Amino acid sequence: MDNIQAAYQAGIRALQQGDAQSARPQLALVYRSDPTNQDVALAYAMALRDTLAREECAKVIDQLLEANPRHFMGLMVKADNLVAMGKRGVAGPYYQAAASLVPNPEQHPPHIQKHVERARQNAAQLVTEYEAYAERFLKDEGFAQEPGEPLNDYQHAVDILFGKRQIYMQQPIQFYFPGLPQKQFYNREDFPWAADIEAHTSSIAKEAQALVGDKAAYPPYLGSDYQGPRTGQNALDGSADWGACYLIKDGKEVDENASRCPQAMAALRQLSEHVANQDYRIALFSLLRPDTHIEPHHGFTNARLICHLPLVVPPNCALRVGNDTREWDVGKLTIFDDSMEHEAYNKSDQIRIVLLFDIWRPELSERDRTFVNSMNNAIKKFK
Repeated sequence: MDNIQAAYQAGIRALQQGDAQSARPQLALVYRSDPTNQDVALAYAMALRDTLAREECAKVIDQLLEANPRHFMGLMVKADNLVAMGKRGVAGPYYQAAASLVPNPEQHPPHIQKHVERARQNAAQLVTEYEAYAERFLKDEGFAQEPGEPLNDYQHAVDILFGKRQIYMQQPIQFYFPGLPQKQFYNREDFPWAADIEAHTSSIAKEAQALVGDKAAYPPYLGSDYQGPRTGQNALDGSADWGACYLIKDGKEVDENASRCPQAMAALRQLSEHVANQDYRIALFSLLRPDTHIEPHHGFTNARLICHLPLVVPPNCALRVGNDTREWDVGKLTIFDDSMEHEAYNKSDQIRIVLLFDIWRPELSERDRTFVNSMNNAIKKFK
């Protein structure tokens, strides 16, 4: 026993002095006498790592981690050995796991802080390598994101994989229809009627702008007809900085506004057979005044999509839906799922106006739509 203890002390001293070659036979003797001792196993694995005995190091450290999967230095040695074996793609998660075990390294001794920092740096470097490799590979396979194009599903998936984007899910505040795709923005090209209403952009914009001088035409979007609790948590509650000129509300035309916007109404009527949720349909000019921010929020249901026809859009205006932020492009529809967290801002010194209207989710069958209308009727009548 004295010989084993002496060998262990000699091996540790040699490791501390950076002499792994001398430490290895001493620690091998100790390890053979008690392979379940985690301190001994770690020291021996470190000596094996530093003397390039990669396969033997892997066996020893795997046994240690099997007994204690949350062993901080065991994870570090495992990752180091994988890198040395040329298995960099596998090493990253071990560095990440080690760093996650010490969320507040500043509360630990300096040598622990040093190892945690090394784990974080190595993990980040390996993620960068992984991402660069994946992007090169996917580009060769024909899945590259073209510069200047809206975020496509392939790049979206890659960004989520590498932690560049958070995952957002539908969270409507009133009614959730299960099984619908978790899709933030829809391609306008997928809606055959889109070009019809886009062709009227100029004339509709003139009508929307002509009403701006009439304060009564653009009351607060969060206005006096709201029947829910007012908690005062939304800065735009009752504010004309976010104005709404309704043309259609709850499926009915708002005569005083509709009569002043014949071009907009003609375009909307042409689309009714394609997009109308007749009982609850809405269409309005949404006005955002300079230096105004619509805070993150969720819409009422995921059974619909919201369409924006951009009419007046100065620079520094954008819409974020989930993890994707896009600027409006005048005359080109923006179609999105407002049951996902979204926000908008106008950081310019001019007004921004879009024609906003809702449409059915294209994935819903006729029976699905009948059910949603019935559910909406039940909610409305109960209220």
